[in-house]
Amino acid sequence: MSSILIADSGSTKTDWCLIEDNQNMRRFKTSGLNPFFRSEKECYDLLAEELAIKPEEENIKKIVF
Repeated sequence: MSSILIADSGSTKTDWCLIEDNQNMRRFKTSGLNPFFRSEKECYDLLAEELAIKPEEENIKKIVF
């Protein structure tokens, strides 16, 4: 099973959609993720804290940001 993770992001919120095997869709939200205003570490820390999935367990093959 492989997944695609899609992010629609701005400075205040990010809408996420995880598509599994082109069939199942899971949606969730995090705080805004604008890499122009946040460092790589800040982005990583935000995702580690707020992301509703564990990417290493989802077999994500592609990320669209």
